[in-house]
Amino acid sequence: QELWSIFLSFAGLCAYSASQMTQEFSFTEVVPDDSYLIDVTGALENYASETIFSPSCYFRNVDQSNTTIQDQMVHYVDQMVAMEYISRPPNHFWVDDFRAFVNSSDIEDELFEAQMDAFLSNDVYFDLYREKIDRDESGRVIMSRVALFMDKVNEKDVNEQVDVLMEQREISLSQPVNQGADEFAFFTYEDAYNIWEFYAVAVDELILTTVIGIVVMSGIALFFVPHWTAVLFVFPTVSLLYVDLLGILQWGNVHINAVMYVCLVISIGLLVDFVLHMTIRYYECEGNRREKTIKMLETMGVSILVGGISTFLGTLPLAFSTSSIFYTVFLSFLALVVTGIGHSLVLLPVVLSTVGPEDEVPHSSNLSMSFRDTTARSMLADES
Repeated sequence: QELWSIFLSFAGLCAYSASQMTQEFSFTEVVPDDSYLIDVTGALENYASETIFSPSCYFRNVDQSNTTIQDQMVHYVDQMVAMEYISRPPNHFWVDDFRAFVNSSDIEDELFEAQMDAFLSNDVYFDLYREKIDRDESGRVIMSRVALFMDKVNEKDVNEQVDVLMEQREISLSQPVNQGADEFAFFTYEDAYNIWEFYAVAVDELILTTVIGIVVMSGIALFFVPHWTAVLFVFPTVSLLYVDLLGILQWGNVHINAVMYVCLVISIGLLVDFVLHMTIRYYECEGNRREKTIKMLETMGVSILVGGISTFLGTLPLAFSTSSIFYTVFLSFLALVVTGIGHSLVLLPVVLSTVGPEDEVPHSSNLSMSFRDTTARSMLADES
């Protein structure tokens, strides 16, 4: 009972610790500690006047010569600029400059294509917008864009980045031209959106993957272990192991990111190995609970211990890496091995020796002898 209390109390502490886990990722984690990129990144944070996030507003699949559409384009940019994460309007927006150019020139009555030709014939405007306005052979604008500066986004605050992603998406959804469209006509894009999207779904996906993984592994135990009661030991033990793993990692100041996501998913299969092998061996042994548990530890217990130690030694070189991300992988496997060995060689044997089933399962050798005996008796009966 004291051992049970210790493990359950530890699980409670780990569960609380796991609830405090956060998402965080820094580019500097993937480079060596002595890399010059760390100094460059620090200098940019301290001295750069503009943020590294510069999404562009894109406009496509609409008639951009239509003044109503142009008004909507300007309104869309104004809504984006009104976000608290953007402090100023774009330096140059072709619609504003184009309208000012047309109003100041004697070409108001000409077709849009001719007006655009005259606009882009100006060297200043040509240099500004030649890569921001795409036209077809007839001179019609098929796509254009304008760059924004998200200078108020905290590069280290994942929750804020997810909020930015969702807010700009809501603004895009609210545009009349996007209503009911298969593809957005007005939208923004920034390379960082890809990682922000990962942060937005990572926690939910990790929870779903974990639940599915543990349930599937428990289902395998239900069908492949010699007795259905095995699932009653496999499912709670693996669940407890996973909670302990998360709690320990949080104590180690590990955050959820792309690398940690992969490590946690892989850990499900490795943790199941510790528990399932011991459970199968228990059900294969004969005798009462105590005898079955002793035989389990004498046989499979040694293999589990050796397997855990070899896994630890295999990842030990990562502990000396000068890259934070590789050291995080080492911490993950260290916590996995320690918790896996502790639960499979200490907690699980105590549980099985206390409440494990005692019904005996015939060994394959016994089944073979029984088959041979039956065959021999049949041959003797035929001869007689």
